[in-house]
Amino acid sequence: MSDDLTPGQKSYRRGLQVMDEEADLFAVELLMPKALLLEDIRKLGGIDIETDHRIESLAKRYRVSLQLMTMRLGQLLLGGR
Repeated sequence: MSDDLTPGQKSYRRGLQVMDEEADLFAVELLMPKALLLEDIRKLGGIDIETDHRIESLAKRYRVSLQLMTMRLGQLLLGGR
């Protein structure tokens, strides 16, 4: 089906994907601001995103899912965003 798209339609679809990714990044930053989350991690003395049970308490503090918190911690601690 995507093979039937015109170049303009493909470009439009790529643009929508980029906007969706940007919206996701904005929402993550809004819900879990980098500076605040890094400060909370510092107060905890660091955190291990693979085994640390305190991730759940951070998720509750920021009112996000455990999965989303784990993803955000991975971005910050491994990717620097």
